[in-house]
Amino acid sequence: MKTLPLLAVGIPLGLALSGCASVISQELRAQAVPLRGLFEVQTHPDAFLGKTVILGGEIIETRNRPDGTTLLVLDKPLGVRDAPETGDQSDGRFMVEVTRYLDPVLFAEGRAVTVAGMVAGTKTEPVGQAPYAYVVLHGQEVYLWRRVVSATYPPYPYYGSPFWYDPFWYDPFWGPGPGWWRPRFDGLDRHRKESEAAGAPAPSATSGPASVGAEHR
Repeated sequence: MKTLPLLAVGIPLGLALSGCASVISQELRAQAVPLRGLFEVQTHPDAFLGKTVILGGEIIETRNRPDGTTLLVLDKPLGVRDAPETGDQSDGRFMVEVTRYLDPVLFAEGRAVTVAGMVAGTKTEPVGQAPYAYVVLHGQEVYLWRRVVSATYPPYPYYGSPFWYDPFWYDPFWGPGPGWWRPRFDGLDRHRKESEAAGAPAPSATSGPASVGAEHR
């Protein structure tokens, strides 16, 4: 079977997908078997042998081999654009084997990935002192999601000020790409609207400690 190229570190802006399209290629999505979750493959692995599925989750471990890389992934339900959802819901673990080198600095513990791959069976390895049967995928496409950065808010009274500015606010689903950066001026916008409603001149963005910049793409 033809092996499709892996999407290692996200989609370049020029190739960014728009709307709510999946990050997995249309060709593989057409081949993939619909799943309610990893538990279906865990329960009947032989029934899925050789079939393509789409799974996602958080990387537990990245192992580089002489002939490629193995990812251990903690399963998560898939949401918008087949992005792994946050939270504690999980059907367990699965293993992804690819025939290329994936840098463990990029594919680090805790990073989110979405994978399309062919079910190759199961492999039992110890987790602590207990044996665990991993569902094994031969990865055909691996999409590494950008890190979600949590903003650190300044203490009162600065937070909520009309001129408070957080240059690192991150919206993972805004714009056509998976994770564009843009400045946040919620306080300034709110203050401008209140001033206009009261008939007072609205403050300009340059009157605060930072000016409104272009949306970061």
